[in-house]
Amino acid sequence: MSEQELPFVHDFLDSKLRERLHTALSAISRLSKENVLQCGSGCLTELVREFVVAPPLARLDLMVADEEVVETVDSTFERKTGNTGHIFLIPVERDVQWLEEIDSQRTSVDSAPLAFLDKKRSWISVRLMLSPEDVDGALKQKLNYRSRLVEQYVDSVAKKLIEFNKKLAEKMTLEMNKRKSSITKAERELEDVGVPRVHNPLHEERTIQMERLMQRLGKYMGGATSLTEKAGRQEVRSFIVHGHDHQSLYELKDYLQNTLKLAEPVILRKMPGLGKTLIEKFESEAEAVELVFVLLTPDDDVADPSEPDAQKRRARQNVILELGFFMGKLGRKSGKILLLHKGPVEIPSDIIGIEYIDITNGIESAGEIIRREIEALGILK
Repeated sequence: MSEQELPFVHDFLDSKLRERLHTALSAISRLSKENVLQCGSGCLTELVREFVVAPPLARLDLMVADEEVVETVDSTFERKTGNTGHIFLIPVERDVQWLEEIDSQRTSVDSAPLAFLDKKRSWISVRLMLSPEDVDGALKQKLNYRSRLVEQYVDSVAKKLIEFNKKLAEKMTLEMNKRKSSITKAERELEDVGVPRVHNPLHEERTIQMERLMQRLGKYMGGATSLTEKAGRQEVRSFIVHGHDHQSLYELKDYLQNTLKLAEPVILRKMPGLGKTLIEKFESEAEAVELVFVLLTPDDDVADPSEPDAQKRRARQNVILELGFFMGKLGRKSGKILLLHKGPVEIPSDIIGIEYIDITNGIESAGEIIRREIEALGILK
């Protein structure tokens, strides 16, 4: 078992940090001119402190083992296999949400999830299997290996969060100084003009016009969402069907939420299981879905019996299954299922000919096409 650090993925983490940075800069933008001019270093420090992230700590020194030993069962023959399952729990201090991707990390030994996060109880769950063929002391060896990887992963997240905090402080400071400099310069230039200054009633008239306009559009001043908009555009329930291309997944999620201002799409792996099987969980989350995005990405190699030396790539089988489910549920011609195609990926023969959106160069490059398709459904105004 190698102790070399895995190539950890942080796609979801990066997406959440981008959202946080956007929110922080928006907070600076919403400050009044008076508050900007009065905000000194202490004030700015407090503003930054609202958005900095304290890296979570995995307390491996407090790790405990679940007292229950589970005997695994072969579902095909409905008999116990002789293998046993063991769970070890690692407490986490501070905000655990930044470790959500821990189950997306795969070990180099068996490609199994590194561990699982229980946000409710603030702990990391390490699950190990022991077989009769394993040598004595194998469980301890497996636990030591997995624990080191958990520690490395938490350290990698902490490193990214520390870098984010530095970037956050820098960008918030630049944004504040830019506004302060702009306001100060405007006042100085106006003084240099040397003409009397009077109150312009046009400001009030313009404010009233803007309020009326925003009400017609279903919004209130300040960015709040009206009940009409919630019932129409913002609350449309969308679902992203995806495979292993997490970068495309979170680029799409980011685009839908932050650019098109749609409600957060359903990503099945991020939804609570509540004791359901995977297919039950999928059926439950898919029940009220009105718009579906299917990421057809080249995740799996597939061999052609007629050309054994030729390698083809196809989407994950769960993607094809879920695509078929939604085509049956929403209708193939409804326009509510958007196929997003990336790279050299084999298209199932039953849907060849259906138009798809090419995202080979990234979601943003196809953004206007995605927007156009959604607008055609009457979701975006």
